[in-house]
Amino acid sequence: MGSSAIYDVVDQQFIIFFKSFFKSADEATLTYSYVGSFNSILEFIIMIPMPYIINKIGAKNGLILAGFVAVLRIVGSALAPTWYTVIFFRLLAGLEMPLLLISITKYIANSFDIRFYATVYALSANFSKQISVFIMSSIAGGLYSTIGFQLTYLLMGSIVFLITIFTMIFLKPIKNKY
Repeated sequence: MGSSAIYDVVDQQFIIFFKSFFKSADEATLTYSYVGSFNSILEFIIMIPMPYIINKIGAKNGLILAGFVAVLRIVGSALAPTWYTVIFFRLLAGLEMPLLLISITKYIANSFDIRFYATVYALSANFSKQISVFIMSSIAGGLYSTIGFQLTYLLMGSIVFLITIFTMIFLKPIKNKY
């Protein structure tokens, strides 16, 4: 609900931020389309071993790692001096998304009766996240207009960092059932 929603909010307007590194919008759009395609392939490849990795490190640790990858991606993008470095930080989503998705599903499956899995997933990982995205999008849009992308990304990265620290402290570790 927290860092996952911010991840989506950052990605909503990322292409506008990305275009600021180029002389023409066409060149930026073409480059970003290649980055997006490569990122999808990267997510697919990393998704294959991810269940095994999450079984080894645990769902809570997977969520924490996904949070730190998100912090690195958001803050790194804010501080990136060139479009090459922005691409590097954008491609971290190829690691972040599989970490997040598998960790969430493993955590829910191991925390609740399996008969309630779909309901818990729909309410916690989808419904509440979408409400958060709805609220945060308008706030982020106002911040983009007033303080710019870089400062907004630094603020968002700081919030994700705090959420990740909160998760480290308060999210209870679980044992793998599946």
